[in-house]
Amino acid sequence: MKRLRYVTIGSVVIAIVLSFLTAALLGCSRKTPEAKEIKIGAVLPLTGEIAEYGKRCKAGIDIAIDELNKGGGIKGQALKILYEDSRGNPQEGVNALQKLIKVDGVRVVVGAVASSVTLAMEPIATKNKVILFSPASSSPKLTGISKYFFRTWPSDVLEARALANCVYSELGLKNVGTLYVNNDYGLGLNDEFTKRFNELSGRVSVVETYEQGATDFRTQITKIKAKDPNAIYLAGYHREMAVATKQIRELGIDAQILGDADYGVQELLEIAGVAAEGAIYSIPEYEPANGSVVMKQFAEVFRAKYGSSPSIFEANAYDAVKILAQAIAGVGLDPERISTYISSLKNYAGASGDISFGIKGEVTKPVSIKTVKNGKFIPFPVGSPNSVNR
Repeated sequence: MKRLRYVTIGSVVIAIVLSFLTAALLGCSRKTPEAKEIKIGAVLPLTGEIAEYGKRCKAGIDIAIDELNKGGGIKGQALKILYEDSRGNPQEGVNALQKLIKVDGVRVVVGAVASSVTLAMEPIATKNKVILFSPASSSPKLTGISKYFFRTWPSDVLEARALANCVYSELGLKNVGTLYVNNDYGLGLNDEFTKRFNELSGRVSVVETYEQGATDFRTQITKIKAKDPNAIYLAGYHREMAVATKQIRELGIDAQILGDADYGVQELLEIAGVAAEGAIYSIPEYEPANGSVVMKQFAEVFRAKYGSSPSIFEANAYDAVKILAQAIAGVGLDPERISTYISSLKNYAGASGDISFGIKGEVTKPVSIKTVKNGKFIPFPVGSPNSVNR
């Protein structure tokens, strides 16, 4: 009986030892769990009337994400981008942001594109202490709106003032009519252009507006024609400006056509055709062929991937992601620390040019004046960007 007892105890001891050995061996053979992904949200107009801009920004973001992950991610953690479609609509943008915050748990979001959408999203981002970084929103209303908001596109103040300077000082035109899209983007451009033109003793003799997505501007153009302005400033998106340009010429108006940065979208020329010839517009300076090594490299990578040259939209979106990644690598995912980090960033060499942020999250970039000649966008031949950017 005693021997049986010893055998039983010995068997138990052996079993325990074997179980520990087995667990140890399994532990050695088991792979180390993969590092968690770092999720970043993006709210862009991927469908709808301004989807062209959302798709351009997405192309730049995708290149940035691909480069970062091929380089080891952020301290070994892969970066994952979660896209949501705003459709260029403020409420849809708000819904998309709330989903990213509450369901996906993101603390950093790239977006939006349209200023009206970004302005609607900002209170949600600020309330939840989430970084919102726009690659394209330019409304002056966004200046200093929150310590959690940043953008790589400068305020309309710079662009509109540069064009007003050119029209008055370089072209010598004193009487202008304006036609702008009835949202925060168009309103910001129109207000800043008018303010500066008046300061120069010019006169905005007639102001007309239209709703986003409009296709018939003849009523507004006829009212503008009655005031016989020397020039007509179009402030809106490229499709609307393209159609308005055609209708201006069809109604027999030979006034100088002016436009905002969106006038420089290739599709505008395809829609407007010869009617756009001679139009002049202002846009944040972007000339990768004459730019830094980073600008040239991004343009080369973009052409290899997409078979076309990038615009400032793609470059700005690429920079937004790269700047956010640099901030996260430096201070982690705490939005407070990210905000402080970005606010102090100076002379960042980006694909869109050198970037420095002011205390209100603003960037200041030189503005170029361009014109349409022989169906191409070229630098305006009179003066230089510096001569009108004062």
